Amino acid sequence: TVTIPAGTTKVGFYSVAWKGNDSTTLTCKAGSSTVTLNLTANAGATGNPDPTYEITVTDSDYYTVDIPDGATQMTVETTGTSNCRALIFGLKAITE
Repeated sequence: TVTIPAGTTKVGFYSVAWKGNDSTTLTCKAGSSTVTLNLTANAGATGNPDPTYEITVTDSDYYTVDIPDGATQMTVETTGTSNCRALIFGLKAITE
């Protein structure tokens, strides 16, 4: 759960799925709005014994979620067939 500052109209962030798993979805819920995103697996997101998380992202790894008026929190949940982990980074509250 992410706390949303007052006046936020969107939340922007980068997100990638765990290496080898293109079936991961990320569901974001804020107020009455629910958005489901299909994430792309990224070779940098892996469970190696000594992960360095060197992740190369593209424009398609950047997402924005509209935030309804008055929403103060956004919940985020991953789902998928197996090993449905995701990395989320660069969260930014956007006011327009």
